[in-house]
Amino acid sequence: MKKIFYLLLLFAIYEQQNNIPNLNDPDENNPSYMYLPMKKNHKYGDDICYYREYDDKLKYIIYYVKPCEMGKYCQFETQHQMFGYCVDIQINPSSLSKWKESCETTVDCQSGLTCDNSKCVDTSTCTNEFFQKDLTQFQCLTTNEKIDDKYCKKYEYGYDSNNNIDWTKTITYYGNHPGLPNECGLIHYKPLNYKGYDSGNLVDDVKYIEENREWCTIGSVPDGEFVVNEKYCYSGFTLNFYPNKLYENPSKIDTSLPDKKLCVTPISVDNKNKLAGGSCIITYKISDGTPKQYNLGKVSGATCSYKTIIESERHREFADAFKEANEEDKQNCSDIDYNIYHCKNSKLIKLWYFKNHIEDYLFFKDRDQLKKVLDFKIQRKYPTYAFTKYLNTSSLLLLLFLIII
Repeated sequence: MKKIFYLLLLFAIYEQQNNIPNLNDPDENNPSYMYLPMKKNHKYGDDICYYREYDDKLKYIIYYVKPCEMGKYCQFETQHQMFGYCVDIQINPSSLSKWKESCETTVDCQSGLTCDNSKCVDTSTCTNEFFQKDLTQFQCLTTNEKIDDKYCKKYEYGYDSNNNIDWTKTITYYGNHPGLPNECGLIHYKPLNYKGYDSGNLVDDVKYIEENREWCTIGSVPDGEFVVNEKYCYSGFTLNFYPNKLYENPSKIDTSLPDKKLCVTPISVDNKNKLAGGSCIITYKISDGTPKQYNLGKVSGATCSYKTIIESERHREFADAFKEANEEDKQNCSDIDYNIYHCKNSKLIKLWYFKNHIEDYLFFKDRDQLKKVLDFKIQRKYPTYAFTKYLNTSSLLLLLFLIII
């Protein structure tokens, strides 16, 4: 009797159906649909990855979906098609010959290079050296420029009699691009004491000038550093400051607004705060420092979003996984939206998807019964995403109890 009771209980768990809320619709012309996992016993064939049916009672179009196996993706032009089919991925990453590597003709060489004497080279006539600015740009150095591979760009300033910058005496140093996933994104500033004119009078003042820029990768820059783009920050988030890392202008003459992107970690968002005139207040910290507040109402064009904190968390999660990835994955997965067929690391693809689709992260993160739907949506966006085989937890639990009994 006891054995029968356990069996009935487990079958009840196995057959239980959860209510599935509607997903946001990416097709504005068809706002009434939902995704559901495709059942194994459907009648359309194993190569079908989605089909749609209209539910007269719910007045909804229901898309039954599943991801395709590794090496395939779901092919359909629009959601208005009745079916989607699993087809082979035809696009695969390939490599071209780089600087001074062997070639037969110019088409064997990467962009920016020409095949000359069976080697891929830059055939521009340079009176000085040349440098590789990024992956495909090769550029001649002018007379007053030099190479220093430690930095992607560095200045050795010359000054006039007022200690202001004399660009005719300034030397610019460049570094050759070290290869993907490196980009020129980390900026360092330094103070300059000089004499400038204020209301016609020559006065002592201070301003911050760019000292150098370093190579960095996505998520590699810690809090408290300036960047070209917030994607380089470990936090994935920046606030605008002056180059002295304060919101107060260090200069008495310069009247520009703070516009340098400083990496910080957001802690909380307070939208439409009355003390901020209905604007947003961001509470942030720099590494393990004391939390501080930033009134976005004082910053022209600043925006506030409830997604800020969770976007930063997802970016950090991606940055941690990216740091641990092998070199091939780092080269191919630093910008998955650009290299959509190159990244083959499914963990990085999933984390990238989540950090750029916060609504899907919030909806799918704890819904194991909708795993097929999530995998379908990720693979639809990034065809090289390979899902893990599904294990029905209820069936596994049932099997385990039967073995124990």
